[in-house]
Amino acid sequence: MKYCSKCGAEAEDRSAFCPQCGATFAVNPEPFAQAAPPPNAYENNAYQQTPPPYQQASPPPPNPYQNTYYPPPPNPYPNYTPPPPPPAVNDARSGGFAVLCFFWPLVGLILYLVWHDDRPLRAKSCGKGALIGVIVQVVGVILYVIIIIAIVAAAATSFDPYYDALAPAVSALARLAG
Repeated sequence: MKYCSKCGAEAEDRSAFCPQCGATFAVNPEPFAQAAPPPNAYENNAYQQTPPPYQQASPPPPNPYQNTYYPPPPNPYPNYTPPPPPPAVNDARSGGFAVLCFFWPLVGLILYLVWHDDRPLRAKSCGKGALIGVIVQVVGVILYVIIIIAIVAAAATSFDPYYDALAPAVSALARLAG
């Protein structure tokens, strides 16, 4: 308990004013104040605990763009020998395949589709031969049709004059047979 300095009335320890006269009591800051940390406590990590190992940050992943050399892993099968590499692919332009594909364009198309990844030069010559063969065959068929039409047209116009000359002979043969 404490007493008022003005009127002498009794007051509780926690009160800030006198209950009789209303005078203010001098506030004692010590009971209400909490212990404050020293000014640089957080900078010095005095109040921080280190986290357990499973909560600590892992090291950053390696930079994939950095030139680092990692030795090859050990061979798990020491007695294994890899098979020999396949023989080198002999890829060159081929006139023989171009001629073959010129006469049989379907064969040229098939060979082009089979070889376009493994043997691009040979596939290109097969494709060219097949394409030229198809163009020549189409042009040949068009010319053949034009020639046949011309022959039929010429034959149709040339039989008209002879029909009049052959008509009496045909009618005589029809009378003999009939």
